[in-house]
Amino acid sequence: MLALLPLEPIEEPENPLGLPEGAVSRIEVNRYERDRRNRAAALAIHGLSCKACELDMSKRYGAAAAGFIEVHHTTPVSTVGAGYIINPRTDLLPLCPNCHGVAHRRTPPYSLEEIRLMLATQKAQTGVG
Repeated sequence: MLALLPLEPIEEPENPLGLPEGAVSRIEVNRYERDRRNRAAALAIHGLSCKACELDMSKRYGAAAAGFIEVHHTTPVSTVGAGYIINPRTDLLPLCPNCHGVAHRRTPPYSLEEIRLMLATQKAQTGVG
């Protein structure tokens, strides 16, 4: 969804209170099945820290985030057929919500190495990271 958002600056609305939202519309989407056992296996293999930025959500946010991490498919589920067998070691990676969102800013998604390079480049240029 984020890839659909414009990257150029958006003009300020004339109404300082904002613009209306919340209208209902019907959409149809494809939902791809995932097996939670693949997620569990991936986390047992890779751990709960983000593979890109090394963030451990529970260390940042405390008990409320214990065990919270997103799992990224290195090959998008939408590109494989039904019955594709997931290898949790090579096909799934734990990513924090920010890194996972960045991964999906383009099609095909950025690789783990590309995200790590982005982070390293920004840290070198800004000292932040």
